[in-house]
Amino acid sequence: MRIGEVLSRTGLSARVIRGYEQRGWVRPARPRGAHRRFAETDVHRLRVLRALLAADVTPALALRAADGRLDDAGRECVGRALDLLIEQAQEARAVVVGAAPGPAETLDPA
Repeated sequence: MRIGEVLSRTGLSARVIRGYEQRGWVRPARPRGAHRRFAETDVHRLRVLRALLAADVTPALALRAADGRLDDAGRECVGRALDLLIEQAQEARAVVVGAAPGPAETLDPA
C-alpha cells in the first residue's frame, strides 16, 4: 500500500513515517524508481511504535518491544506505561463524551 493509506491507518504524518524509515525502524519496499510500498506488517509495526512512544516508552525500549526482544523487566516496564496511557485515554474520553465531570465541575462553588 502507498503512504497515503498508511497515514490514515496509523494516524502518523508522512514526515514521521519517513523519519522512522530513515532511522531503520520500518523498511517499506521501494522498487527502483517507484514509490514506497508498505506491507500490512509495516502498518502494524508503525501502530505499535506509535502507541509505545505515546506511552512515553523510550525509543530504544519501544524498538525492542516491537521486535519482541524484551526481558521480563522490560515487559513489566512497558506494560505499566501502556496501562497508564490506557487509563489516561479512558479518562479523557469520558470527559469528552460527557460521562464524567471535568475538574471545574467537581468544585463546590460555595
